[in-house]
Amino acid sequence: SRERRAWVHFYSAHCRLLLGEVQLAEQEFLEGIAIAESIGEHRVLGLLTPNLAVAQVMQGRYDEALQTASEHLQRSSPHLIYSHFEALRCMAEVYFRRGELDEAERVCREAEEFLAPTESRVSRLWLGPLYIQVLLQADKRDEAATKLADYQKLVAECQSPRFNAEAARLAALV
Repeated sequence: SRERRAWVHFYSAHCRLLLGEVQLAEQEFLEGIAIAESIGEHRVLGLLTPNLAVAQVMQGRYDEALQTASEHLQRSSPHLIYSHFEALRCMAEVYFRRGELDEAERVCREAEEFLAPTESRVSRLWLGPLYIQVLLQADKRDEAATKLADYQKLVAECQSPRFNAEAARLAALV
């Protein structure tokens, strides 16, 4: 089905992004967005679009990325927890890569507060590394160390090789 194809584009794009294949990731995001828009599939669209902004900023297209992320965040519904979280996380990532550390930290804090009443471990796993990197870049080492300690506890509970590696990488930086 076209819905499944849109989801496959999301997963493929995300994998390519994590592998550093940014241009191919962007192509996958755009193809997934086209399908999602054509069939009115808003759930996957809510994940494809903010991550497209991350691919754009990774390619140095800072203004385009900010526009993509900002427009998507304005349309994002807080009632859809993971989708809204992703809009916030990607917005923070765009600010971070633009060197706008105050804004990146503000949005990370907003995302953390948004997640507070939820049990979403997956979202916390994704937010942790970004938030800690933002704090390190802003030379807030004590706060980064505190966040890292909390993150390491979460990672230990979740047993995820990907996030175990992230926690170890961040520990070396703190």
